[in-house]
Amino acid sequence: MGKAISKRIVQINELFKENRFYIPNYQRNYTWKLENAKTLIKDILGNSGYFIGNIILNKKEDFKYEIIDGQQRLITCYLILLVYRNSNYLGERDKKTLNKMTGTSDEGLRINNEAVLEDASLNILKYLYNNSSIPAASSKNTIVQMYKKLKKYLETMSSQDKKTLFGNLKNTYILYIDTSKSSITSYQLFLNLNTKGLKLSNLDIIKSYIFNQICSLPSFQAIKSDWYDSISTIDEKDYDDYLSIYSNLSNQISTKTQKKEISEQIISSIDARDKAMNAVKILGSKESKYFAAYKAVRYKDCENDYIQYFDDGGISIKPLFGHLTFIKKISFIQFNIALISILTFSNKSEKNRIMRDVQVIDDFIQYIFLYSAKKMLDHESPSTYGNKFIKFATDVYQNKDKICESIGKIVKGFGGDRDMQFKDLTRWNDKVFSQNSKALQIAVALISYLDGDTTLLYSKGEHFIPDSDAADLNRHLFSNIIPVASDPYSNKTKAQKIPMYLANRTSEPHIDMFLNKDYDPTTGVCDLEKRLKRYKKLFIKKFNELRGKLVAFAPANGETL
Repeated sequence: MGKAISKRIVQINELFKENRFYIPNYQRNYTWKLENAKTLIKDILGNSGYFIGNIILNKKEDFKYEIIDGQQRLITCYLILLVYRNSNYLGERDKKTLNKMTGTSDEGLRINNEAVLEDASLNILKYLYNNSSIPAASSKNTIVQMYKKLKKYLETMSSQDKKTLFGNLKNTYILYIDTSKSSITSYQLFLNLNTKGLKLSNLDIIKSYIFNQICSLPSFQAIKSDWYDSISTIDEKDYDDYLSIYSNLSNQISTKTQKKEISEQIISSIDARDKAMNAVKILGSKESKYFAAYKAVRYKDCENDYIQYFDDGGISIKPLFGHLTFIKKISFIQFNIALISILTFSNKSEKNRIMRDVQVIDDFIQYIFLYSAKKMLDHESPSTYGNKFIKFATDVYQNKDKICESIGKIVKGFGGDRDMQFKDLTRWNDKVFSQNSKALQIAVALISYLDGDTTLLYSKGEHFIPDSDAADLNRHLFSNIIPVASDPYSNKTKAQKIPMYLANRTSEPHIDMFLNKDYDPTTGVCDLEKRLKRYKKLFIKKFNELRGKLVAFAPANGETL
């Protein structure tokens, strides 16, 4: 194979002069960020005759090449040239050179970007080339966004730097490797380059396998358009999570399987056109809504994301917002899996199902929170019960019309007398409680929930008895945590904290609630034992109340998950 591959060093000026470049369907999207482009610009600006690296091309016919490797750099360089083309930064001589590099007519476009968004005939770069208005559907395209950012960035540069950048860019050197005479196909070479070190995201690699199987279909452009539209809201950093969710809900592999292995198992199933089409249907259409729900729960503002997600479907789930805000502060994998399986729909009947079951779902959200918080504060590994949530998600996935029944089955399967022994509740005294520990966050959230406050507007929790009071054996107790909006109380003794609490109670509603219920102003003492018993009583009452309501939906035959 080595003898069949040719290579030579060329300048971008020469490379762009007559050749046309095509981005194969199996390629990844353009993903460079502005910081990547800035680094490239600064390197080129500071070095005349700069060597930009190597690109690998496959010659299809005279002057026409597929880009196998180097797409990000070539497109970025081309976008910079388009900024110059649509601006007045250059003299007449440089403009003539620029026209030769970018073409003097629409047919002279140097790079054909095939990764369309909506219309199979739409070519993003042509709009930029002609300085035309971008269709609204394509305004968020990464290439469009990069062009706008580059244009804004170049505007901040001095006139001399703009001229220097163009002069250096046209003379920038590239090692051009031609594989057209090699026995290995361009697709195989692309995979070899990008899978050995996993430079591509796992989803991009899967996409390349899928597209390679179906690219000859007459409907391929429409399929590709649907794919990009479906995953357009998924950030690259979240792709692995998306694949994991898909795998969990499809009940294909163990939740302990590594992310790379998840991708490999999915890829191994894509060995024919019909299987590739099935993967498109699952990964690039309906199933992506599971990920939309996941992101709204785990990463972003629940209310705004859910408003948009469900308003698009013509329904409202505002009754859920109060308890969904808990997940903005606390994240349980089990919580996420359960919500993802419930909060998605694809047709009218499923929309109606969400509205019909919204109160049951809200009760279940509270139940998951209480159960997970208790397990966390008892230092019990989620692995002891986490698989039950996977089974629940699969059950919901397969029986969309029986959400309440699935909830009843899983609740009946755990949370009974043996599972929820409260005699050890006083052991909620995590020795690693600190200002940023997850255990402390959960304790704060649980206290607020049991006190009837589900807003979680505060961001911290601190100890009524400070850690420095080493002689006090109760310093770590769960009942010793006070939710606060700010934390000026650290490193203060108990005696110092009490007057500070009293002074700040007006501005700190959580402290005010704490003092009203547990502080004796006549003695200046907070009864922590009484406080712990109060929370234990509230916890048991709320938990059993929710469990009773939800178990009622379980099948009469007693089936559990």
